Amino acid sequence: MSKKKPRLKARKFLFGDSRPNQGTQNGPVKARPPTPQAAAAAAEAQREPRLFPDAVAASAEFLDTYEWRRVRMQALKKYGAKCMCCGATPATGAVMNVDHIRPRRLFPELALDINNLQVLCHECNHGKGNWDMTDWREIAMSGVG
Repeated sequence: MSKKKPRLKARKFLFGDSRPNQGTQNGPVKARPPTPQAAAAAAEAQREPRLFPDAVAASAEFLDTYEWRRVRMQALKKYGAKCMCCGATPATGAVMNVDHIRPRRLFPELALDINNLQVLCHECNHGKGNWDMTDWREIAMSGVG
């Protein structure tokens, strides 16, 4: 019967769990620093939102992307959770949508531009559709209406 070799215990390094690093026979396991290319790619990914091909920006899958959810949250923080058309809020039972003023189908390059977004309730967003390019932000900010 042969003896089994002891297993290397580098759980934190390999599996990311919170157990303390037991190390190996040669000492503790140290994570490798990222390569310069990997570090540059990670930094670039944080700076610039990803540009989508026209077909992707106009698709339903676009709404499930991290980039869209991130810019959507920025718009909600910037403008608040109040419909810029009718004034409805979640407190009044409204479901809030972040709308593209210029539709993604016609202007895919503006899909992630926060200056192309406005907050509308579900009813106003549905009524506006993707054919109307009314910018309700100008009216809401001016106090008219």
